[in-house]
Amino acid sequence: PFGELAGSDAPGRPLTQRQKSLRDQLKLPHLAIYPSPPNAGAGETEDEKRVKLLEMYRDFVLDLHMGMYLTQLTSSRDYSDIHCQLMQDMLTLKLDQANGRIIEFPLCNVSKMYRIVKSDERWCTASNAPADGANNSEQIV
Repeated sequence: PFGELAGSDAPGRPLTQRQKSLRDQLKLPHLAIYPSPPNAGAGETEDEKRVKLLEMYRDFVLDLHMGMYLTQLTSSRDYSDIHCQLMQDMLTLKLDQANGRIIEFPLCNVSKMYRIVKSDERWCTASNAPADGANNSEQIV
């Protein structure tokens, strides 16, 4: 029931017919509990929240399919920008670290994902990040 949205184009972004088709095929994965999207109002129903969540999910997947730069954090706490692109099979993430190697990573092998924040040269988990939203902070996934 949450696979269809009216006006599925993201505002301000012209989409090709192929991109529209890809975007409209995306559905939320089955979860026991769905997170509340950050743009959801307190009085919204679960169905309204899920429609907003689907919209965010579709935008993110389409952005990733077109390719985007993300920050990679290494075990030595260094970080670098890498180009990430979701392959046409929608199951493989291609990582280009601009060092002459391209890594294709199957998404089914992802076991954990972390979100951390670097604020004023200090690393912390997203839940322990400064609440003031300092301008000197970077979010890293």
